[in-house]
Amino acid sequence: MSLFDELRCDLLLPDGWRPPEGTWFQTKDTPDQFLSRYVLTDRGGLRQEGQEALIPFHGALTFYTSNISGIHREVCCTRDDAPPWEAEYVALFDHGALLKLEGQRVLLTDRRQVARAAFAQGRRASSAETPHAD
Repeated sequence: MSLFDELRCDLLLPDGWRPPEGTWFQTKDTPDQFLSRYVLTDRGGLRQEGQEALIPFHGALTFYTSNISGIHREVCCTRDDAPPWEAEYVALFDHGALLKLEGQRVLLTDRRQVARAAFAQGRRASSAETPHAD
């Protein structure tokens, strides 16, 4: 059973979006899949965090993140109370050489957003109204 690894992207993203400092993307395409951390360097190389040696990665590396911290029925909340968004990118490597990076960040409009405090209050109220089987 695999988990996921995390990736920090120091490379300029193709849509020009600059993730907030401290943003780690999730990926299931790196070798470890056990909460290891990788860095996509500003020169297009891939390495494990804390190491200088580049990894000769070959294939597509998909990485993604969002600011959504909770979803309940038709509403969501975000960790920064900003409008909800998600971002997904794909880096294509040929034996360690980055060939292409594509993807984008998109605003999500299919759910009503509420502030975190209101979301938590609504979840508590909803739980109290739901009958529990004994």
